[in-house]
Amino acid sequence: MQCLTAPVCIVVVHAYLMSAAFSWKVPDNVYETFYGTTKKEHAGVQLKTKGSIPKWLNGYFLHQSCGSFGNNSSDPGSKILHIFDCIGSVTSFDFNKGRVDYSHRFYRTRPFKIWDYYERDMDKSKVAWMTAYSEIDQDQYKKWSPLQDYPVLNPNVAFWKIGDKVAAVTDNPSGYWFDLHTLESKGIFPFKDVNFGFSHSMVPVNNPAHEHVDEDGVTLYSSVSMYDISDFDNVNVIRVIYKIVNETRVRIASFQEAGPFNLNHCYFDSTYPLMTTRGSYLHSFCMTENHFVLPMSTFLYDKCSLFRVNDRDGPEVPLYSTIMKYSEDVPTRFVVVSRRTNEVVGEFTTEDGLFITHQLNSYEENGIMYLDMLTYRGDIYEHMHLDKLLTTPNFVTRVERFLVDMSDWTLLDRIDLLPNSKYSLVEFPTMNYEVYNTKPYNYTYMVGFDPIPNVLIKLNVQTNETLYWGPFEGLIPGEPVFVARPDSTAEDDGVIISTVLDTNVKKGMVVVLDAQTFTEIGRAVSPELMPFGQHSKFIRQSATGSTRNVVQRVAFGMISVLSPVVLLAISLGRNIVVYLS
Repeated sequence: MQCLTAPVCIVVVHAYLMSAAFSWKVPDNVYETFYGTTKKEHAGVQLKTKGSIPKWLNGYFLHQSCGSFGNNSSDPGSKILHIFDCIGSVTSFDFNKGRVDYSHRFYRTRPFKIWDYYERDMDKSKVAWMTAYSEIDQDQYKKWSPLQDYPVLNPNVAFWKIGDKVAAVTDNPSGYWFDLHTLESKGIFPFKDVNFGFSHSMVPVNNPAHEHVDEDGVTLYSSVSMYDISDFDNVNVIRVIYKIVNETRVRIASFQEAGPFNLNHCYFDSTYPLMTTRGSYLHSFCMTENHFVLPMSTFLYDKCSLFRVNDRDGPEVPLYSTIMKYSEDVPTRFVVVSRRTNEVVGEFTTEDGLFITHQLNSYEENGIMYLDMLTYRGDIYEHMHLDKLLTTPNFVTRVERFLVDMSDWTLLDRIDLLPNSKYSLVEFPTMNYEVYNTKPYNYTYMVGFDPIPNVLIKLNVQTNETLYWGPFEGLIPGEPVFVARPDSTAEDDGVIISTVLDTNVKKGMVVVLDAQTFTEIGRAVSPELMPFGQHSKFIRQSATGSTRNVVQRVAFGMISVLSPVVLLAISLGRNIVVYLS
């Protein structure tokens, strides 16, 4: 059922959605489509549109795409087993006064170059590159180990905007940039600092893929964990908060995250004996008007496993499944840093170990800090194996609000903002970030999984009320991105943009919803399949269009979600070359 323009369809749509929510099923061709392969590249293809694309919507809608997972019937080592390990690419929908142009291009990385050499056939290329979770073909990996002129893995997680450049990011700060209009590579990103100002004995390991932007709309904030490996008997992990100004990363605060630990405690196949000394993996962090809050997720790095991975004589192994583990028994630590003094001013803990993925929003009001985020009591990354994602997990997403007393940093309460959800997983939350970030807000927009993505959700975090777009037979939506209408005054006055895979016709599309009614007003269909991808971002452009062909895009991180581990592997002596700025 489709309703593009008529107001009288609104009631019918919502009635349909509520009844259809319990009859939707995973498409039979899911491995051909959702986990499929697309081999073509496109530049500036004008798309046919349906409905009404707002003429004020002017800019690039970027989407992190997967180009190939290989053939599902192939053996491990000849196919991708996990969503993090796909052949990465970027898709761009260029909105300009009601017109939509489509571009798609693969990141020029080592996995792509190997796959491309074998005519983009993974049965021939095998998985001959470093992965997070997928099995690696050892013979092919050794054969291609001399290929050192390309980044090791893909920057296929999220996007940052740095000045007039845009970055495709992973969980480590490095990369190269390319033309926003054509997606053509332009080279290594020219950060003006070196290693955050640290000596090279301090190695960056984890940098959240999701940044925050200052109220000025220009300054970016992020954090990075630095491992001091100058002395293996006394290794410390320092968490640094930094800002990016004029393409320079500047340290503004730091604290002890973990350690000291002694690598001499690592014997044979042992893990490090003290879980509480392990460094945390952060994919996002919180920012309020006056504070940063870093939630130290209990998805933890095991130093002993990491050290063994870097044995030159050992086989190449999937890094995340080898060196990282979620622990439900380690308390979750939240560290509070003042944005005014750049000092740690407090911290609090939860008794349960939490795997934390994404933030909704955070703000302060009447002496209380509100921290809204997605939490798990289980290893959500392990569930993102292709076969497991087709099943219902034994844990659920909790859309959770933490209430903290700012007078003594006491955790007052934890509230479920989406109680009694019929969806086991909800992910990719967004909101009206430009206006309401760090402020009290009402709305967030997410994707519901049943068990794969099948519905977009609008949630009122104050009342728990929800609106839905979908589910529709065979349609698989992506991250919903809010774009405000010019001169809007209401928080939800604007549109939602989302990529959607239509498995019925094996093509992708971009869908535009009215954010207030959460009904579809327009769409544009792409010329090809668009398999699973991760995050999206809308980059506004000048209404005159005068800069449309000169703004540059950055592929930031070119090492996929496991790039922090790659960097540490280099420092410990593994025979890997990664080109960094």
